Amino acid sequence: MKNTNTLWDNEKIRVARQAIGFKAMDAAQLLQITGSYLSQIETGVLSPSSSLIARMSQVYQQRPAFFLKDEKEDTNNVNSNNNE
Repeated sequence: MKNTNTLWDNEKIRVARQAIGFKAMDAAQLLQITGSYLSQIETGVLSPSSSLIARMSQVYQQRPAFFLKDEKEDTNNVNSNNNE
């Protein structure tokens, strides 16, 4: 079951890891968590703590704000056809 009550975007977390060429197990070791825990975060089952986000920002070379969900995710194209 996906955790939808979180500020963090699990997809961005996975993409950031892949962008620097880390395999999940290597990243998990650097982050001092298990591979299983990282997998659950990247698939949206669990939400990372703010301290883990801080470690991810260092390891993945991203600002912590990069990992935030976009606020407009669910509002795209709501009023796109109202002017016809």
